Parts: sequence; C-alpha cells; structure tokens
Amino acid sequence: KRSISETQIGDVLPAKPLGNVIEHPYIPKLSQLGGQHPVTNSLIWNNKRITSEQTPDWGEWLRYVPVTAQSGDVLMLGPTDQPLVILDRVGEGRVAQIATDNIWLWSRGHDGGGPHAELLRRIVHWLMKEPELDERSLNITVNKERISISKHQYGETKDETIAMTKPDGTQEIITLKANASGLLKQEITADQLGIYAFEDVNGLRRFAIIGDLDPPELQSVIATTEKISPVTQASGGALIWLQDTTEPSISFSGARASRYGGSTWIALKRNNDYNVTGVQDIALIPDWASLLILLSSLIGLWWYEGRKK
Repeated sequence: KRSISETQIGDVLPAKPLGNVIEHPYIPKLSQLGGQHPVTNSLIWNNKRITSEQTPDWGEWLRYVPVTAQSGDVLMLGPTDQPLVILDRVGEGRVAQIATDNIWLWSRGHDGGGPHAELLRRIVHWLMKEPELDERSLNITVNKERISISKHQYGETKDETIAMTKPDGTQEIITLKANASGLLKQEITADQLGIYAFEDVNGLRRFAIIGDLDPPELQSVIATTEKISPVTQASGGALIWLQDTTEPSISFSGARASRYGGSTWIALKRNNDYNVTGVQDIALIPDWASLLILLSSLIGLWWYEGRKK
C-alpha cells in the first residue's frame, strides 16, 4: 500500500515510516521533552499528573508504526522508546504526527483507558496556535510599575535572553532565569511611562503598557450635538452632520461676518493674517539672455552712431 509519506503531504511530516508495523502491546509514555511541553506536561489520569520519570497508569496500545523522526519535538514514546507523538512547525503552520491508529482504545476503556479526549484536544488546540499551549509563548503581566515576564522552560534551555525596547526607543537585554516550577521568569521596574516592547530569540513580540490606559485626551472622543454646540455658538459657526448633508458648500467670509455656517454651508474665516517665513530672489531672465541683450544693444548703438556720421 502506498504511504501518505510518499505523497506531497510527506514533505511536511516530521517523521518518516520505516515500512513495517509492530503489533505488540505497549504502554505509551512521555519523553523528556514531553514532560516539559505544555501539550503533555500536565496530562492527568486517575487523579495523577503524568511525568516523564514514571510509567503512566493508563492502558496499552496494540499497534505501532515504526518511524524515524527527522524534525520536530518527540513528546511521547512507543515500544523501545521509539517516536510515537511528534509535533513540528513548518513555515507559519504546524503539523502533528501520531504513529499509531490505536488511540481509540483509550476511549473504549481498553486495559483501563487513558486521557484520550484531553490529549487529542490539546494537540488540536496547539495546531490552532492556542497561546496557553505554545511552548514558545512569552507572557507579560503588569502591576503598576512592575513588569513580570515568564516563558516555558523547554528543552535544555536554562536561561534565556530577550530584547526590551523602552518607550523612548532605547533597548535593553533582559535575562529570564529558570525556577523550580519549570518557568523562565524575570521582573523589572519600569522607569518610563508608555509602551514597552519585548522580543525573544524566535521573533515573538509582546507589549506592556505602563501608565493610565484611559487618559483624559482619549475619553469621550465621540462627537455629539451637546458637546459641540457651545463651541459653534460662541464662534458663529454651524454644526452639520455628513449623514444628513453629504456635500456641504464651503466658502470664505470676512473677519466681520456675523455667521460662518448654516444648515447646508460652512464658511472659513478670512483673517488676512500671514507670517513671512522666508525671502527668495528669482532672476527675471537668465544670465545668458541678459548678456545677449546687452551685446545686441551695444552693436545697435554702434551701428546707429556710424550712420549718423
């Protein structure tokens, strides 16, 4: 039978099948990366959290398709610790590969069952880029002037540096330290008001706002008749809504006009005020033309004087 890995889909699959099938009972387990990845690091079955250091208390699977992992992250292992569940990123997309067709046994309670629905739900939500399941997610929280930065500790990474851009444009490198809960964390005190930008080594960007999120200049920005009428009455203007008059006529009126607007027209006040911001001299005619005229005049005068004598 032709394998799906031999089609165009095979170009994005993280693992390649070896061509045989193993039919023998085995208990799937988490790899070391699986114990850290948000998709699998908090799977719970029979009120127990599964870790990569223990044999899970869930049922057996009966069939395995041996594969060779070529890319991506192996989160679960099959017989003799071979790749079973692999997640990978391809360009801007994501792909998941499960090297068995026996996951349904858990849903039927075979050999005690297992976290069938939860595992598939997390894999699907990871494929849809849910932030909480993203192993590269960068989380920013703000409490007054304190900015807390956290990220999943994934792989062999102990510490990680990210770039911070302050509101004035200056940049600073922040080091995230690993803690006992499996997170990379750091807290800083903001010394400026405005927007802080953070970017990690993968190009993921997050922002934090320090200061009032609802300043007075951004409050009540919707224009209403009650708010604008006092201004138009004091200046002699008019209030026209474009939904009623789509093309009001616009003209100019002198500084002593009594009205500068009506129901369908608006006048701009002509104050005749101006400021001289610069002076530029421009020649009336170019230099070569001036020289030609001068020479022509001299020749003409010489010829005229010669005829008089």
